[in-house]
Amino acid sequence: LAGLSGAMAMALAAYGAHFVSDNQNLSAERKRAMEHANKHHFNSIGIVLASVASRHPKVTSTLFALGALLFCGPSFAYAIEANKTFRAITGGILSMFAWLSFIL
Repeated sequence: LAGLSGAMAMALAAYGAHFVSDNQNLSAERKRAMEHANKHHFNSIGIVLASVASRHPKVTSTLFALGALLFCGPSFAYAIEANKTFRAITGGILSMFAWLSFIL
């Protein structure tokens, strides 16, 4: 799971660097959304790998993976397509629960 996510993060980082950051027609807000989503995506990969150290690794890694998907996905959609249909709040909340699962 982390390997696939890492490959996707690299592909999206390359896309962002070549087609989002350099695009004069995109707003600064959309460019920031791409950068923020990509940073969160890369950080989440390491955290999913570190989830094995928790007492409940399946719960923790699942929460982190879903949190990353539901946080980064809408942010990438907004950056690339200006699609604000979904918001990142659900992913952020799942990520908070994932962090809290380390203390269970």
